[in-house]
Amino acid sequence: MHIVTVVPAVDARSGGGVGERGVQLARRYPRLGGADVSSEVLTLDLDLTPGHLKMAAPATVTALPCRNRRYYLPGNPTEVAERVRAADVVHLINHWTVLNALAAEVAVRCDVPYVFSPCGALPIRGRSRLTKRAYDLAVGSRLVRRAAAIIAVTEPERADFVPYGVDRNRVLVVPNGVSASDHEQDAAGKVLARYGLTRHRYVLFLGRLNWIKGVDLLVDAFISTVPAESGWRCVVAGPDQGMLADLTARVSAAGVGDQVCFTGMVRGPERTELLRGAALLVVPSRHEAMSIVALEAGINGTPVLITNSCGFDEVEQSGGGWVVPATTEALAGGLRVALHDPHELERRGEALRKLVSRSYTWERAAGSHLEIFEKVVASRRHHPAS
Repeated sequence: MHIVTVVPAVDARSGGGVGERGVQLARRYPRLGGADVSSEVLTLDLDLTPGHLKMAAPATVTALPCRNRRYYLPGNPTEVAERVRAADVVHLINHWTVLNALAAEVAVRCDVPYVFSPCGALPIRGRSRLTKRAYDLAVGSRLVRRAAAIIAVTEPERADFVPYGVDRNRVLVVPNGVSASDHEQDAAGKVLARYGLTRHRYVLFLGRLNWIKGVDLLVDAFISTVPAESGWRCVVAGPDQGMLADLTARVSAAGVGDQVCFTGMVRGPERTELLRGAALLVVPSRHEAMSIVALEAGINGTPVLITNSCGFDEVEQSGGGWVVPATTEALAGGLRVALHDPHELERRGEALRKLVSRSYTWERAAGSHLEIFEKVVASRRHHPAS
């Protein structure tokens, strides 16, 4: 069985958690399925490096030139057709992309079944709402309904498919995961030294600096809650997507430039070091299918403060952190509670580590996907499309 995973970008800067999910799953299919399973990632060349190709192995990567970064327009649509025709099953990840639309149309014409995973992207929100409505009218709605199987990341996401005419009971749920092996090494204190950080005396935001991720909510909450003399700092780590100038202006106006630190993009061992050294990871997202970085915090034994828009309320149920509404006031209250007792932070970090290690691994998620793909392929063989 040859599986082609279609995802617009694999780099964290361009693809975020969606790209992470696609690559982490694709690389595990051959290992779990054995010699009968091969895996390929079809993507765009946005910020692609040799490191990404190495990370995806044993899956191969076919990277098409990106003709427009705003709309993720792929060059060479002929190769899209060739790669899809070679597949036994295609896995479309994300929504609102021309690459997905092209792959879906070829799959239908060539009688190749495809599985659809929007990863929380279906609701129309944020910028380009008119463009998104036009996309759905032209191809998106048809793409959703034609899928041989549909996968959500969380239970609440199943409701997103109802406006598309899909029975929510038809939607399967496979949550995100994390790999402990990706966090075996840290940067041996280099990152903490670079920014003058003390272990377990800072809260961490790790993600893209955009409106959906809610980093402005965290910065405002920290400024209003944590006094300068407390010794606590707030580390904001991630690539700028239009908010950095505003955030630095807020910090400067409040006179807390020494307390709030902006690092830019961090990867690999540096990312692990920041996670391990943090007293608390904060995920202040206004919307998220399911926070991968919260799972990364868990595998490193760091508790989390997340919003109830992150698709991971089990954090609080398991005693691994706190869940609050996505408002400045609620996050401020959460910070006051969380930073009050270092022993409670340690206890919750260990509880989250146990939860994530037990229930949220990429191996488990990839195995669930393989079962779905096998059923889809077997069904198509017995009942080919007319």
